[in-house]
Amino acid sequence: MRKIPAVPGEEFNRLTIVEEIAPDVTPGGHISRKVRCKCECGVVKDYHFHAVRRGLSKSCGCYRNEQLQKVMVTHGASMGQTQGKPLVAEYKTWRSMLVRCKPGNALAVNYGDRGIRVCQRWVDDYLNFLEDMGPKPTPQHSLDRIDVNGNYEPSNCRWATRREQSLNTRRTLYATLEGETKTVLEWCEQLGLSYRFVRQRIYDGWEPQAALTTPKKLNKYAYA
Repeated sequence: MRKIPAVPGEEFNRLTIVEEIAPDVTPGGHISRKVRCKCECGVVKDYHFHAVRRGLSKSCGCYRNEQLQKVMVTHGASMGQTQGKPLVAEYKTWRSMLVRCKPGNALAVNYGDRGIRVCQRWVDDYLNFLEDMGPKPTPQHSLDRIDVNGNYEPSNCRWATRREQSLNTRRTLYATLEGETKTVLEWCEQLGLSYRFVRQRIYDGWEPQAALTTPKKLNKYAYA
């Protein structure tokens, strides 16, 4: 195969090749060519030649920082206001999401191994994820899927508090009264009922609606 030359002065995105340098060689003998490049902003760094040619490395990092700042400003939170802290939290959330949905991963039992996937737009770029979701409203919020059996995608994800997430799991009990559906816990709080009592009725085979609306004295069990 003809070796593609690394020509000094050739430009790829924001990078300009200065010279080709010694390649990386793996223990298995694989050779990866490397080049020294100068970014438009003046930073000089070393890169893998194939990454520069294919656009995987577009700049020294300044391009990504500029795009990230634009996203934050769009969502009303500039880098100066956040001091960069939310960026770290959101990035960790994005990385954890990808790991959980990778089939065969030790953490994927309840995610990737169940067929739950991350939409390609978010897999491709963290900035896409941040643009769609925006920064966390508070440090107490975390990523939550509205449909717990659905995928990680813009239409099925939200930032939610721990309480909101606790009301949205595969084990959450739901009931519909007068055409309105809520969790059994929410109905119990609204109606002033004992959640433990109502939950036990449901586990004993009661329909959720009956468990919520049947007076306690008619129940053949005596739960506290």
